[in-house]
Amino acid sequence: MGDAAPSPDAEADRSVFLASLPPLALPAGLPEQDAVHVETHLRGPGVGPMAPELQAQVDCLRRAVRRQDPGGCARHAAWMTDQRLTCFLVARKFSRDAAASLLASTLAWRDVRNPTWVCDDPTAARSVAFERENATGKIRVPGVDRWGRAVLCFDNSCQNTNDRTGQMEFLAYSLALCGRTHRPGRDKLVVVMNLEKFSYVERGRCSCSCY
Repeated sequence: MGDAAPSPDAEADRSVFLASLPPLALPAGLPEQDAVHVETHLRGPGVGPMAPELQAQVDCLRRAVRRQDPGGCARHAAWMTDQRLTCFLVARKFSRDAAASLLASTLAWRDVRNPTWVCDDPTAARSVAFERENATGKIRVPGVDRWGRAVLCFDNSCQNTNDRTGQMEFLAYSLALCGRTHRPGRDKLVVVMNLEKFSYVERGRCSCSCY
């Protein structure tokens, strides 16, 4: 029988883990009202040293997913870090079965979208599609904010294609790029959206399943 409900010790494990984290360096000289809650705004519970109890839950999740999809786990082994697996546990309130199901579907999504794709042939169809999607700057990662968090910008006024597959694959790539742009100790994004020309009337039919 699986873990249908969150672990009763989850909150205790989380408290022990957070207490074990080293102080996170923040920009000096900021007014007191500009202070941010570190866990909420800068990093999730998988960043930094991990409490033994949390590590045990992460290890159990990894084994559960390997039983479901050994091939997917092998293909994405480098991506399946303890930090990322912790995010899946948190997202499903430490229910191992629910987290394993979500993780398995994510591995399948990664196989389809290939967000870590590297362009090795500028004439390939995907390279040409990415060049077209990137031409206007409608989705871009300009760097980090003063807290070291990656910044992801969306500008609806620069939309230049109706290629749903190209749009979603470029979005997936941009999100992966954010993960490589964070400063150490950060895993939260800053999203800036310009919806100047957005319209529910003109947007057409859209389904989240396309992502």
